[in-house]
Amino acid sequence: MYTRVEELIDVLVVYYYHVVPPNEEHKYRWMITQVLQRNAVSVEERPRIQLLQRQQATASRAGTQANRDRKARISVLFTEYERLIVVIDIFRGFTVEGGL
Repeated sequence: MYTRVEELIDVLVVYYYHVVPPNEEHKYRWMITQVLQRNAVSVEERPRIQLLQRQQATASRAGTQANRDRKARISVLFTEYERLIVVIDIFRGFTVEGGL
């Protein structure tokens, strides 16, 4: 069962992919591919998404401390993605099974 929380995580992954440093994009490309496939994004729509990601990356290049801090917080979405999904699944198990 694909939950609303997982749908929202998919949105965050695609939207915030621009915070991943260019030299590390290859590590997380599988996440984008998985999200696009899971949400049936067509081949025709993908270039537009990539363009928007590049525009976001360009717009967020300001080197302020606040921007660096924000990117560090957001990058956890990528570096801890699998752990985040496991925690959500555990929590869902408690709530669905009436454990809470």
